[in-house]
Amino acid sequence: MHAARLDTSPRLRAVHALLADGVERSTREIIAGAGVCAVNSCIAELRVNGAVIACRREDDRETGKVRFLYRMTRPVPPPAPPGDGRPAPNAEAGANAALGTACSPIRRAGSPTNLRSRWPRKAGASAFPGRRPTTP
Repeated sequence: MHAARLDTSPRLRAVHALLADGVERSTREIIAGAGVCAVNSCIAELRVNGAVIACRREDDRETGKVRFLYRMTRPVPPPAPPGDGRPAPNAEAGANAALGTACSPIRRAGSPTNLRSRWPRKAGASAFPGRRPTTP
């Protein structure tokens, strides 16, 4: 997912400002208060930016309706001034992805599974259909 940055997105800033007081709000209250449509997407993007937001599902047994309530327990930290030596928010996640330590659906060379299936492939069989089998 490509998440917008809080410092460049008026949409995220509006939701962040609304939830920053720590009060639990429903999806409808966030839509009305911040003027956004896709609340779940905004919450996901704020989490990527470093906010900690709890979500609680509430079922109304009488009407059968479900509503989701959101509470920000830790706002996005302000960006560090340049040159103080602290990493920017999410710098660690970016470094992990660059090193290849993040989860990836792409199988690496030497993987025991075939690219098209989750089942182990036969010993010496190529992971790529149409290619000659590998030699041990």
